[in-house]
Amino acid sequence: MNNICLNNQNQIELPGPNDLIINIDLSEVCRINGMGPFTQINLLDGRNYTCAVALSFFEDLLHTHTFYKVHASHLINKVHVKRLSPGRKML
Repeated sequence: MNNICLNNQNQIELPGPNDLIINIDLSEVCRINGMGPFTQINLLDGRNYTCAVALSFFEDLLHTHTFYKVHASHLINKVHVKRLSPGRKML
């Protein structure tokens, strides 16, 4: 069982080392990508967090927010999409 959740401030709460809680603002998340049983959360400032849960968990958690599944293993935050071109996508 994982302890990942959304709090009232639109933040993902992740368990960190030494029983710390890491709060990540959804507005700072650029992309979430699945890597088998793990998921990596990529932030705008280049930081990454890896969680021991499948991407489907985040799909369910964020289904009412601005995230869109663009690939079998990628969710993107639509807020940060600059432009869509046929065959190319830019974040």
